[in-house]
Amino acid sequence: MRRHKLRKYIGCLIGAAIGDALATPHTGLTPDQTAASRTAGEFLPARTAMSYLIPVAELGFSEIGERLAAGQWTEDIQLML
Repeated sequence: MRRHKLRKYIGCLIGAAIGDALATPHTGLTPDQTAASRTAGEFLPARTAMSYLIPVAELGFSEIGERLAAGQWTEDIQLML
């Protein structure tokens, strides 16, 4: 029984990460704009989301990187993990 629950938990995490990566390029768009783009369900680079690094020793001094690439998840999943 415990193994079955573990598999469900892992599946939930993987599903959330995939959903986040698929939705990232559509952040800020209305449902109509997303439907009009006809790219729902494709891994695309982010339009606005950027990667960032916050060193533990220097909280508050984040370093902004490049736009997220196709298939990358956001901080939502990092926090969930």
